[in-house]
Amino acid sequence: MIGSNILKSSDVEILYTVSIFKFIPLKVLADILIAKNIYSFYQGVARSITRLEKQGLLRTKYYANHSKIIFLSKTGAGVLSVNKGIPLENINCPDRITNVNFFAIEHTIEVSKLFYIFSTECERYGFKLVEFQGDAYQRYIYSFKEWINNDQKKITKYVIPDAFVRIDVGDEKIYEFYVEYDKGSEYSKDIAEKYQKYFEYYSLSEKYKLNNDDKFPSVLFITTTKKRILNLIPDMPKKDGNRYELYGNRGLRNVVFQGIENAKGDTNHDSYRIHKFLKDENKFLFIEYESLLKNKFEATWLNFIQQPISLHYFLTNPFIEPKSY
Repeated sequence: MIGSNILKSSDVEILYTVSIFKFIPLKVLADILIAKNIYSFYQGVARSITRLEKQGLLRTKYYANHSKIIFLSKTGAGVLSVNKGIPLENINCPDRITNVNFFAIEHTIEVSKLFYIFSTECERYGFKLVEFQGDAYQRYIYSFKEWINNDQKKITKYVIPDAFVRIDVGDEKIYEFYVEYDKGSEYSKDIAEKYQKYFEYYSLSEKYKLNNDDKFPSVLFITTTKKRILNLIPDMPKKDGNRYELYGNRGLRNVVFQGIENAKGDTNHDSYRIHKFLKDENKFLFIEYESLLKNKFEATWLNFIQQPISLHYFLTNPFIEPKSY
């Protein structure tokens, strides 16, 4: 352990950025730190990583593609907690990595690029990136009772997004997002299950039931192609006045409606919650990954009824409620 828990600011920034993910490739970490003007060159980042590893604050591992993967040690998590004032239990610290396949590494690389986009774009537009947690670190628990074989059992489930983002745009307006990154390999029924869990969590979690809190983060779904998006949200749901009528849309292939239709715990009978959940048409946004990389906050997303919108417009339009509904 180093002689003092107090580090220079650039070292703290390295530890904090690494802590956002279970692990992060050196190349991606360097790109993020250089973009934030903390370092000027890749070599400077590499030297600092080597020094912090020798001090026991970071650990590294090489994989088949010769990528150097970086993650926090328990000692590093403790020092980060002291320097950033973050509770130790809230710091993502695997300490060691075993049995991580190449697919998982590639997934982390792409999610870490999203952090780069959100970080640089927030700085560009004068927003504050309050929080970005990646690598399925955020877990949201909920439960309900269900009859199974004539016996009522408690069912516990988790919502585990690929990332959670909180952005402060000023004037006391804060927007929150769950991020789902899709490599195009999952079936539509598996995608629908994600939206099923989001609706179940909204309807059944203690947070929303006890606190009467109707605000819910928007869900950003990032995938491979525009064609895949249109295959996931192909149907135009019927709208009755100011609400979508779920029961008039049975059989839709739209994954958002499929998810709500399949929800457990009597949630599919709660028309009021369904109405509130679907009130904001921009709660569920879809985009192809390359378009987001290229155009960033100005990229065009489609909401779940195929209407276009950009994140910049979403965050600056005074008629869009913070945190959504």
